[in-house]
Amino acid sequence: MSRWLRSVLSGLLAVAGVLLAPTAHALDPTRSILQMYHRAYTQADGAPTDIKSVAQTADGYIWIGADDGLHRFDGQRFDRFPAKRLAKDSISVVRATHQGDLWVGYSWGGLSRIRGSQIVHYTSEQGGPSGEGTTNILISRDGSEAWAVVGRRLWRRTGGKWRQLLPDAQVYSAAIARDDVVWVKNFDGVFYCRPRGGSCARAAGYAGSGMGLAQDRAGRVWTADVARPGRMYRLPDIANVPDAEIPPREYGGTVSARIAGPIFIDRDGSLWCVNGTSGLLRARSALERGARVMDVDAYTAADGLTHDMAGRIFEDREGNIWVSTKAGLDMFRSANVVVERAIPVGANRFGYSAGPIGDLLYIHASTGTDNSDPFGSARGPLFRMLPDGSVERVLDDIWSVQRFARTDDGSIWMASLWGLFRLQGKGFVDVARPPGGETTTIVSVLSRPGNGLWVWQRGNGAWILNGGRWQRDATMPSAQTLGFIQKADPGRDGAIWTARADPYALVRRDPRGLKRFSEADVGIGPIRVVYPDRDVEYVGGEQGLAAFDGTRFHRLGTDRVPELARVFGVATAGPDLWVLSASGILRFNRQAVASAMRDPRAPAPTVELFDQLDGLPAAASPTQQSGSVNTVFPRPDGRIVFLTGAAVVWIDPANLFRNRVPPPVAIQALRVNGHEYDTSRDLNLPAGTNSLEIDYASLSFVEPRRVRFRYRLGGVDDGWIDPGTRRQAFYTRLGPGTYRFQVIAANDAGVWNKEGATLSFTIAPTFLQSVWFKLLLALVLALLAWGAYALRLRQETARIQGRFDARIAERERIARELHDTLLQGFQGLMLRFQSVANVLPAGGEARAKLDDALERADATLVEGRERVRELRAPMSAVDLPQAIADAAAESIPEGGPRFQVMVEGRARELRADACEEALSVATEALRNAARHSGAALVEALVGYQRSGLTVIVLDDGKGIDPALVNSGSREGHYGLVGMRERAERISGRLVVRSRDGAGVEVSLFIPAARAYADHAPRFRFWRRTGAAS
Repeated sequence: MSRWLRSVLSGLLAVAGVLLAPTAHALDPTRSILQMYHRAYTQADGAPTDIKSVAQTADGYIWIGADDGLHRFDGQRFDRFPAKRLAKDSISVVRATHQGDLWVGYSWGGLSRIRGSQIVHYTSEQGGPSGEGTTNILISRDGSEAWAVVGRRLWRRTGGKWRQLLPDAQVYSAAIARDDVVWVKNFDGVFYCRPRGGSCARAAGYAGSGMGLAQDRAGRVWTADVARPGRMYRLPDIANVPDAEIPPREYGGTVSARIAGPIFIDRDGSLWCVNGTSGLLRARSALERGARVMDVDAYTAADGLTHDMAGRIFEDREGNIWVSTKAGLDMFRSANVVVERAIPVGANRFGYSAGPIGDLLYIHASTGTDNSDPFGSARGPLFRMLPDGSVERVLDDIWSVQRFARTDDGSIWMASLWGLFRLQGKGFVDVARPPGGETTTIVSVLSRPGNGLWVWQRGNGAWILNGGRWQRDATMPSAQTLGFIQKADPGRDGAIWTARADPYALVRRDPRGLKRFSEADVGIGPIRVVYPDRDVEYVGGEQGLAAFDGTRFHRLGTDRVPELARVFGVATAGPDLWVLSASGILRFNRQAVASAMRDPRAPAPTVELFDQLDGLPAAASPTQQSGSVNTVFPRPDGRIVFLTGAAVVWIDPANLFRNRVPPPVAIQALRVNGHEYDTSRDLNLPAGTNSLEIDYASLSFVEPRRVRFRYRLGGVDDGWIDPGTRRQAFYTRLGPGTYRFQVIAANDAGVWNKEGATLSFTIAPTFLQSVWFKLLLALVLALLAWGAYALRLRQETARIQGRFDARIAERERIARELHDTLLQGFQGLMLRFQSVANVLPAGGEARAKLDDALERADATLVEGRERVRELRAPMSAVDLPQAIADAAAESIPEGGPRFQVMVEGRARELRADACEEALSVATEALRNAARHSGAALVEALVGYQRSGLTVIVLDDGKGIDPALVNSGSREGHYGLVGMRERAERISGRLVVRSRDGAGVEVSLFIPAARAYADHAPRFRFWRRTGAAS
């Protein structure tokens, strides 16, 4: 299966996942465009300008048609399609099909179809539609029919040919319905063309207008009539309905006259419009029957749109809205952090302050601009958020409010930097401050049930207003004792917390008394906020969060949760703990936080962070000029309100947008030494490649900056590599072989595409990396090793030969001495005894004994000479047959058996020890034959074979007892035993064969390696490794 087809199938599966997923609003219709997350792509981001059209192909890429050509976008990078492959430069429309094709229309007419790496052009010169300017392309669901609006005329391609339809009707707008019927509209009327080559006709009773056509999520086509304001109506499904039976219009809602021109319907049914000059417009609920949508939502360049001259609107498979403009590309999606637009955005340095009064939340925004008055900018309106989340203005202008409180009589009190006020109707009453503090700032006001209003004045201490009279709170330490108090917050069970930063002091007063805590007791730095919960009191500081359980503090610091740096607000709602910090909005599980606080060794609690990528304004940290008690407020409708430095925002935990679409993954490029390879197919890389770079992307556009990746290279990586958000993989020191690279990705919500994308590539080996070189190298190494072995063997052989020669020389000296002294003396002695014997009478007993002794002496003398001969140096191999003949002459007496010696093969030089032992064995066999066999003929055979040396002595005598052959000797005689021992010393094999009356055969075989002096070790090695087999 081709990589192109796999990518198409992957894309189609992703689309199916979107369509089959539980229904959820991609863009909440109840929120304005200003409450959505907006991201602009301009030239600074690499985006083209003068964008005319946007589409998304089945593989997940977004394609952009612009005046300067065709561009592909992966969420991070814009890549321009090679212009030379297109028919023309300026692109006016792009359209993707379910089959994975991309159709491209040109500003000067004609169109092209891109399928994988193949491109087919349809221009007037190539049999395509003629005319200037392609403004629309429509494709049937099965891809069999293509429609194009070229030069304001409608063309259809069926059976490979283009044909013009409705020749008399100029086309202003066209759309294809779910039944593949194509609808056309202009100012004269509405027309339709049936699918599969069907006819075209005017729709009777359907008037034309300047309102365009648009398809909803179900595939139905909508437009509006000519009235002002116009009424939206749906065009019927007529593929199988006769012309005469086309039903009348089915109306939806009525929309403002501002909605005119090209329109678009998103998956939630909201109607979008761009008219070329007024930016972006949206009418919510415009398709609902009977709805009247006069309040049009607008978004212009003043709000952040890249340009007011907007072109086309497109919705991708994740539900993001894309708007093309003259200056770039704009994207809109749901924001989980929503800016409350009923309250002014962008307060000044005095910021926002708020206080809950029952189910109401009073909010003050410092929006004053009178900088001539040092405190003029601290003024601003007062708002009240109702339980249902709606906001109403209470006062148009009031000094910056610090705190809010309500006493038992229902009075609502406000303390500002410049006074104490009581809300009264649509105004407020200035109330005199405590005695001695008529001009002193009030730090805090608290309601004391049954005891009126409690206030703390800087430098004047604690006072209680009850029944219109001020009296000092004697239960609190004096201002001089507590010093410069910056915070005075309510705690549980009527407790009051006061705090200051320099020097550090935190005091808690409750009905049981006063408790002071040092900085070490709390452990989170200067205190910013105190929030009383059911069981504990949370304290937020510069370095984390702590909980007071009535006895001591339990800490969760930035060392374990870095996001807790600079806590500005804390609140609980259900199982959640919400925190506003310098990092953004944090959501914890309350139980997990409690466990982590109790046990420092427990895992840190998981934190869900909402930051600027979720819609939080850039200035998240609230200004503390207004001294708000808290900045986090749970509301009765389930929302959580936060006061930031730039706006009042809220989160609806029950309606958080979660991207459920697994992100398509693409491998974009493989680079080797600066050369880029096409990754649409498996690759064969040059020999010697050892380093490479792989570029990959995840085609998730909700928040590409949060997409995470994992990858692995088979045969190199033991497991998955986690590069975070990096979109490149680098490998070095690669050897030749076939590799498989796989990359997977998770979208911004943590949904993984576990199949991901794969790429196989093969690195060819250089000659030095090839198998042949390795075999050659192994052979060379083996030869070198064998050469070293042979050299060592030769050295050892020479050393042993030297020792052997020395021994032989010593033996020859001994032999000479024995011959010249002992044997000669023994011979002379025998002659003397013989002369004595000759004197004795023959036949006498003495003569007989003396003759027997002489015979024995003679035998001993012969044996002695033999041993002396054996002591001398061994003869050469060439002399072995002659040496055997000489031994036979000495061993066989006159008149004994006849003897002959035969030679087979070319005589070779023998090893000294082998020659000596072979001769000894042959001599012993000859003696035995001469003495015991009674043979008439004794023969000796010396054979020089390639495999070894053979020496055979045989006779035709009476033979020997087979039992003697098997036992190897008879008692007192060791000839056979000696012969076997000699054969074993030279690794030979001795065989003695005898049959009664058929003589004896003594056969000795010595292997070539032990017999021949010229047998090379190389030859032995070759024989051992298989040559002999």
